[in-house]
Amino acid sequence: GSSPLARGTDPEAPPEPEQHRFIPAGAGNSSTGKHKIPHLAVHPRWRGEQRALIGQKIGVDFFPTPPALAQKMAELANIQPGQKVIEPSAGSGNLAQAAREAGAHVDCWEISSTLRDLLTLKGFTLAGHDFTEATPAPIYDAVLMNPPFSNRQDADHIQRAHAMLKPGGRLIAIAGEGVFNGQDAKAAQFRDWLTAQNAQVQKLPPGTFNAPDLLATTQANARMIVIHK
Repeated sequence: GSSPLARGTDPEAPPEPEQHRFIPAGAGNSSTGKHKIPHLAVHPRWRGEQRALIGQKIGVDFFPTPPALAQKMAELANIQPGQKVIEPSAGSGNLAQAAREAGAHVDCWEISSTLRDLLTLKGFTLAGHDFTEATPAPIYDAVLMNPPFSNRQDADHIQRAHAMLKPGGRLIAIAGEGVFNGQDAKAAQFRDWLTAQNAQVQKLPPGTFNAPDLLATTQANARMIVIHK
């Protein structure tokens, strides 16, 4: 989906990302087929509504995840048909779409009413408005997320989403570079938490959020996090 202050990303295929921990080659879903499952009707008007949003300032830290990166994240989550997936900051729905194409039932959260309307037109299930109010029950097989980066919201959202993951599930998240370098207590606590979760962390290439075909762009740098619960 999309996320905030670096809510999204798909590289313009620059250099190989710098890897801080090894992400196993078999971590992805090897299946390339699309799985059709029942979901809400997709309204044909969504394309026009999405085009109308180009260049507008929308939501909180809204910067969409490029489709190619969203697909990679869905593969790393090893999503299987019929599984239940959550996207806590769904934005324009790129991550949610990747999960749906893998055959998942996707619950979306999105705080922007404009983006919620777009998600509805695309046929996604809206589970809630403000993800910070979500009840952290472990009911999901996978989490795909690109949360807001400002004010360390990425750290808060990722930890809350992890609590909603079933044992054995996978969380694939994008977080801003700042939380990995900040000297504040929240950033330090988050890095300690990642270590405790045996998280795999990978730098995304510069310019990942700057692809010209995205609804919104940013120069912000980010990293991808993989956690197997």
